[in-house]
Amino acid sequence: EVRRAALQALPLSPPVLPSILERTRDVDPSIRKAVYTNVLEKYCTVSENTVGFTHPRILSIAQREDVVRNGLGDRESSVKTATGQLLATWVDIVRSNGTKKEEDEVKKEGVEELI
Repeated sequence: EVRRAALQALPLSPPVLPSILERTRDVDPSIRKAVYTNVLEKYCTVSENTVGFTHPRILSIAQREDVVRNGLGDRESSVKTATGQLLATWVDIVRSNGTKKEEDEVKKEGVEELI
């Protein structure tokens, strides 16, 4: 209960993120699940057009690898499910924010080259 209370009481910000990510290896499955659902997924975006401090492009590659490896390799199915939901959210966010813009730029460049 103490670790759960500490996780909920921490001021969620980028400097605290490494400490929060360490909780993906906690001994209590409810703590591990809470990290994925209540922190990582919840703070991907602040508003519709503003990225949060747990946006997949804000996290380092090593942090993303650890999140995925720890979550999908977890022995508890509830943690694996929470990780899957987080990954689906990340994919949706990246697709909606980045891929469309990149595809539009590529299409414009291709059209300009043909003209």
